[in-house]
Amino acid sequence: METLVALAATDGFNTEERIRRNLLPAFSPAFACEHDDAIEEIVRLRLESPVIEEAYRAQLSAALEFNAESRVKAIQAPTLILSGDADAVVPVQNSRNLAAKIPGAQLSIIEGGSHLFFIEQPDDFNQLVIEFLKKH
Repeated sequence: METLVALAATDGFNTEERIRRNLLPAFSPAFACEHDDAIEEIVRLRLESPVIEEAYRAQLSAALEFNAESRVKAIQAPTLILSGDADAVVPVQNSRNLAAKIPGAQLSIIEGGSHLFFIEQPDDFNQLVIEFLKKH
């Protein structure tokens, strides 16, 4: 809930302070401390491409209100669900629940993975995706 409240606030929407405040929980604390250059690059990119507040609010609204739970059982396409077990933004249990409802879904949990595990652990992420694509 604390993360949702922070993400929903509109104070200083496209400011560097706000970008950093919302970005840091998406990384593991260790990565954020050890890879300041990566954090700085993402902040720079976000400052160069401001987010339209209305679009951001629509995304938050969809995250809170969209519910396709009753329909995902009809998915027939091969499905890969990736999640970090240390995601502070979206709990890993959400991925487990989704995988349980999609027939034949492959769930891969990245140990120590944050919300942005694909940045923190790109080799693991790429390997999982490539193996899945080769298989299907």
